[in-house]
Amino acid sequence: MNRLKNRSPQTVLLPLFLIAVSAAANAEEDNTEEPTVVAIDAEYLHSFFLMSDGSVWGAGSNLTGALGGEGYVRSTPWIIMNDVSAVSAGNQHSLLLKKEGAVWAVGRVGALGDGFSYDYEKELHTYDMENGEGVQRNTPVSVMEGVAAISAGWAHSLFLKQDGSAWATGENEDGRLGDGTTSVRATPVPVMNDVAAISAGFHSLFLKKDGSAWAAGRNDKGQLGDGATTNRTEPVQVMTDVAAISAGGNHSLFLKNDGTVWASGENDDGRLGDGTKINRPKPVRILTQVAAISAGLNHSLFLKKDGSVWGAGDNRFGQLGDALWNLYPADRHITSPVEIMTGVSSVSAGHGYSLFLMTDGSVMASGENTFNTLGYDGPNTPKPTKISFRKRTPAEIKSWKKEWFESSRSFDPEKEMPILTKPPKTEG
Repeated sequence: MNRLKNRSPQTVLLPLFLIAVSAAANAEEDNTEEPTVVAIDAEYLHSFFLMSDGSVWGAGSNLTGALGGEGYVRSTPWIIMNDVSAVSAGNQHSLLLKKEGAVWAVGRVGALGDGFSYDYEKELHTYDMENGEGVQRNTPVSVMEGVAAISAGWAHSLFLKQDGSAWATGENEDGRLGDGTTSVRATPVPVMNDVAAISAGFHSLFLKKDGSAWAAGRNDKGQLGDGATTNRTEPVQVMTDVAAISAGGNHSLFLKNDGTVWASGENDDGRLGDGTKINRPKPVRILTQVAAISAGLNHSLFLKKDGSVWGAGDNRFGQLGDALWNLYPADRHITSPVEIMTGVSSVSAGHGYSLFLMTDGSVMASGENTFNTLGYDGPNTPKPTKISFRKRTPAEIKSWKKEWFESSRSFDPEKEMPILTKPPKTEG
């Protein structure tokens, strides 16, 4: 899941901008044309779209606050934040990189890097929200400054600072943070230096400036690509001459400088694209003439230099599009890459769905649409469908608020999901 920047917990500040609905409400007065999409990010149950004007739009599940603001589902894309240069969606949290190099995080506590961890043994109603305890943040908090790139994974986050150092925070029972331990880190800790790119999935990948690819974390399926199936608490070198990396569920993709793609890890659904269903603990060559890669939960996308997108792996929800849809067996596993569409400039593989950024700035989506992750209110679809980014009218916003209120009347967040809405108390 390839992704498109420390602060003491006692000094965490809440932004005065951002709650998604209020931002959208301010935007509805603007009748100008929709801004062009420049980056996309698909993840577990929510999606992000970065616009040319620096605004970030989000759609899908907001059950853990990963889209910011109130409400549990964004059935269509809504404006989340402005002045953003990159965004990354994790499984239950999100990272937003502002243009000045500051990182803001929102969603499930534990992977945000704001100094708080979720205590799974504690009863939800016993959380002391006055002192900063809680399950999630619905309003983004500032986490780190001087950052160049971000990547939100499965309950952990990676940060690449402008000085080339890589930092990590969150869950770490399998060593996915790469800090040499299996201890949970509530605030970011340094991992490596001289890093050029990062990618967080269920595990972590690091691309150094010399072109070498390194990996840390869970390795039971050979996803790290080091030839073993042993978890690694510190990054191990996997390949050289690498241009891009992408960490998926239990597999990894590596794009070399010569345009060839290599893949390692779990392959029981053909997600590696090597024509088999055999797990690969060492990277195997898949395609040539490739410009970009994206590893999802159980499928992979490859963008070739000619603008065509190819995919392999699980296609039960149509995440690989409708190419040859009726010619595959009932399990809909595609073991060798098939062409999905052309005229594409960027791709992002999520958990059961895919996003495609077209050369004209529009976005197409296919696959699973649980919680409206595809950005529209409708069923799953194997046919890539265009997403609309039309700004919402005041009436629509009012209607959406009413629907949210009605759907949540039986839900008591004070008892069932403690939400951090203000900074913790400080001593003195």
